[in-house]
Amino acid sequence: SSGTATSLHMSCIKSYAERAESVYNLLLALGNTVEIYYPQESEMQELAVKAWKDGLQYWANIYFIYDEYEKNKQIIDDRYGAKVRKYEPSYTIPAPNTDGFPFYFLAAGSKRLKQIRKSYNANSTEGCYIATAVYGSYDCPQVWTLRRYRDEKLAASWYGRVFIHTYYAVSPTLVRLFGETTWFNKIWRPRLDGIVAKLNANGVKDTPYQDKTW
Repeated sequence: SSGTATSLHMSCIKSYAERAESVYNLLLALGNTVEIYYPQESEMQELAVKAWKDGLQYWANIYFIYDEYEKNKQIIDDRYGAKVRKYEPSYTIPAPNTDGFPFYFLAAGSKRLKQIRKSYNANSTEGCYIATAVYGSYDCPQVWTLRRYRDEKLAASWYGRVFIHTYYAVSPTLVRLFGETTWFNKIWRPRLDGIVAKLNANGVKDTPYQDKTW
């Protein structure tokens, strides 16, 4: 029936968009990490540039699903296009990939995907995505502990900030895709419990906490 076909169509679109978003977040984070760790090695810088460019191509394939996408395009160009232009001055963010499935298939459902994007934003957790999904709240003793450690310890060093950046690039997508599954909780709960217990034992408090800007 047409209803079933439409539902399948949107399911495929949503699945592609989720995977594209995961990939571009990972690639952009990879480029940033390589840039920080290997600032003087030309071959590694070439890898960083390739990661940024590939990430921006994935982003270009789906950027039109975002509200105010031209504004968002300018923001991501200022942030990542500028990184590439340090090495390739004529670089511009590419057009969506029109080679077959991705762009044309997504374009047909872009209006619906904007609605999906709004629902993601409305239901997303604040910071500490995985811990919030596991413990069910952004404001609870375990998450207060982790947030305090993030701001007071991790953010104080460059390698800690690399970890934080990578975490925030990847974890929102993981939570959106798997956060409500039983196995996700079973995998992460004991690990987080152990980390929190160790941090508490080392003096990191579990009292109410207000995030710092860093």
